[in-house]
Amino acid sequence: MNVTDIILINLKEIRRRSIKVWEAIPEDKLDWNPDKGAMPCLEMISTFSEEDLTTIQIDRSDVGYVRSLGDMLMRIGYHESVHAGQLLQYLRIMGVDRPRIWD
Repeated sequence: MNVTDIILINLKEIRRRSIKVWEAIPEDKLDWNPDKGAMPCLEMISTFSEEDLTTIQIDRSDVGYVRSLGDMLMRIGYHESVHAGQLLQYLRIMGVDRPRIWD
C-alpha cells in the first residue's frame, strides 16, 4: 500500500462517518447554529472531487508554504473530522438523537 492509497482510505472513512452525522441533522435545522458567532450546520458540510494527488501543488507561498494536493486533502480530512465533532455537539444541544459513527 502506498501513501496515495492510505490517503484515500482515510478520506473515505472520514467521509463515511461524516455522512452519518449529516444525515442525522433534521432538514429544518440545517441553518441552525448555537450562537451568532458559530457556523450553521449546512456551512460545515463540504465536498471535493478527486484530483491528481501528487502533481497538483497548492501554492500558498504568500503565507509560507507550498503543499501537494494529497497533503492538503489529508488536512481537509482532519478539518472535516473536527466539524463532524462540532455537528455532533450541535445535535446534542438541539436534543436530536446522534448517530453512532464509531462503529
